[in-house]
Amino acid sequence: MFALSDFVDLPEWSAVAAAVQRRLCEHPGARVTLDCERLTGLTPDVFLAIGHLLRSAPGRVRLRNWPAALRDLGPKLVTAHVLDCLLLTVSRSARRLDPVAPGAELERSVGHLTASVDALKRAWFGPGERTEVGAPVPAPVEPSVGSLSRT
Repeated sequence: MFALSDFVDLPEWSAVAAAVQRRLCEHPGARVTLDCERLTGLTPDVFLAIGHLLRSAPGRVRLRNWPAALRDLGPKLVTAHVLDCLLLTVSRSARRLDPVAPGAELERSVGHLTASVDALKRAWFGPGERTEVGAPVPAPVEPSVGSLSRT
């Protein structure tokens, strides 16, 4: 049995995941239990990694004492992760298209998209937005004019 306690971030999870994977590989018929009784929070990446582990070894990994608060927060963590990835993808695409489009118009569009995603996150999470369990989110930073460079 492996125990997760306190707030788990990606480096801590990586060590646990490596030990779990090693155990599963060394003992093909073995089952592994992750005890979450003392877990107080985790990052979205860890939440997604636990889900990946459960899918990659069906029936061989079991969660014990998974806190109800994390069950409720799971969809919100995934939503925040997806929204952040979407914004990053669009921003990267905008930078690649920058030489084709007028700079100021493109920057306004990216700024509007950023504000829209932030508003969607606030609407989803409500006041006091959090993307990591137990970790407050810093105030959003408005994109500055001229922040996209031409290549």
